[in-house]
Amino acid sequence: MPFLKHQNLPVRLVLWLALAELLAPAAFAGAAPPPPVTLRGQLTNLRGGRGTCYLALFASAEGFPRQSNRAVRTLRVPVGAATCAFSFDGLPPGSYALAVFHDENDNGRLDTNFLGIPTERLGFSNDARGMMFFPPSFTAARFAVPGTGAVISVKLR
Repeated sequence: MPFLKHQNLPVRLVLWLALAELLAPAAFAGAAPPPPVTLRGQLTNLRGGRGTCYLALFASAEGFPRQSNRAVRTLRVPVGAATCAFSFDGLPPGSYALAVFHDENDNGRLDTNFLGIPTERLGFSNDARGMMFFPPSFTAARFAVPGTGAVISVKLR
């Protein structure tokens, strides 16, 4: 009865697939996520020595730089001099872009003139600049944070 051997083929296939599904997680168990790192930095060219700097760290172009609710991390740093230090701890290594503004009068928002041009200083990682009235792209501001962490500097304009 040779046809009976072929009838067992679907059963054998199902058994092999079930076994492969059970063993697959064990094959990938050694691939642990990289340990978190720290991004440290300094903001320079602040004006007035007072106010608050608002920082938004993005891991993708989604929302960059205007939608801080889409940032992977945000930070508020009080200003006390012409420079200001910051630190983002516990980041996975990867590519990021940083957007910063100095709220000089501490009203919680970026002030603009009647044309919508900012009157308070702002800056981006890589000292990226946009075209005319537009902010820079995520790609222009993108920088790498390797497994050892990173230190950057952002000049506000």
